[in-house]
Amino acid sequence: MECAKEILKVTQIPSIPETLKAIIQATNNPNVNSSHLEKLVIRDAGISLRLLKMVNSSYYSLPQRVKSIKQAIVLLGFSAVKNIASGLAMIETFGRMDKIDQNYVGMIWNHSLTVSRFTQIFNKMSGLKTSDDVMMAGMVHDIGHLIMNRHFESDYRALLDKNCFFPSVDEEMMRFSIDHAALGGVLMEEWKFAPAVVDLVRNHHCAIDTYKGNVSEISRLMLADKLAENLYASDKFFEDHTDCPQSISAITKVAGLVWEVMRAKAPLFTEAMAYGF
Repeated sequence: MECAKEILKVTQIPSIPETLKAIIQATNNPNVNSSHLEKLVIRDAGISLRLLKMVNSSYYSLPQRVKSIKQAIVLLGFSAVKNIASGLAMIETFGRMDKIDQNYVGMIWNHSLTVSRFTQIFNKMSGLKTSDDVMMAGMVHDIGHLIMNRHFESDYRALLDKNCFFPSVDEEMMRFSIDHAALGGVLMEEWKFAPAVVDLVRNHHCAIDTYKGNVSEISRLMLADKLAENLYASDKFFEDHTDCPQSISAITKVAGLVWEVMRAKAPLFTEAMAYGF
């Protein structure tokens, strides 16, 4: 933990963006309503514009063009807009930093948005409601990769060159004696995210049988993460696996999901994948 905090200090990660800070504080207040969230989001013109662009994308297929944050909240819901705005505020903070490959920032954002969307699909498929904490964790779970990218610079990028996607936690530990999940968890804690979100981010690569928290929720985050990685690697992932792949069979079961049902709903996952930043 101390090593992670020292890395954050040396890397000069900025303090929490004001928009994100305000959203987190507000959503921890049970009396906050949609009108308050709208006022917080529209303070930041850049985030507002990008959020509206996302809401009007083909993924949401809304019956009318959304022209305001208020309208977005009505159509998508409080939680969805809060999560998207929070993710945008965080990713734009890193996007403005030097010594970080902007293509990599975009890749992290696309993956994170996809993972968050997948957790929502799991809700619809299983009838078991995943908490808002899981969807938020999906949006921010890999932020530690950006910290490592900036702090370890060329050494970290050498690992990226070896991988078609992200370095594994084993590779990170072997090379740097710390992994992105630990770094992301510490940053989430310092930025005052809900304790449940901090815990999910910190443990999204842990051994499921050793996890002490809500096993159903961590398994859904893990499954969404793995599924997104596999689908980015091959859009024929479902088609190529009649049976549940061994790499995700355990967490699929713990998450309360059925591979055959997921496979039958493959188009839902394909449509939910984010491209472009």
